[in-house]
Amino acid sequence: MEKISLQVDLKKSDEELNKELNRAIKERCSGFSGVRSVKIHRSPKLFALFEMASLYHALKLASQYGGSAFDTCVLVYLEPISHLA
Repeated sequence: MEKISLQVDLKKSDEELNKELNRAIKERCSGFSGVRSVKIHRSPKLFALFEMASLYHALKLASQYGGSAFDTCVLVYLEPISHLA
């Protein structure tokens, strides 16, 4: 399965990014309804920590986005969208 990167607009608030990432995961992973929560971390590295409904969902998400699963949580590094002036 080809890994997909998650790009985010760093000008948006964490709350807006959480909603966008939740929606993006549901759209890109067919039948994916397992996202319980998303927390954005901007430092020291940009990543999202997803809490999933089950280990199955966590492993599927980690596989799709090249993340690391820890029980039902998944750490996925994010890629900032560069804005052209």
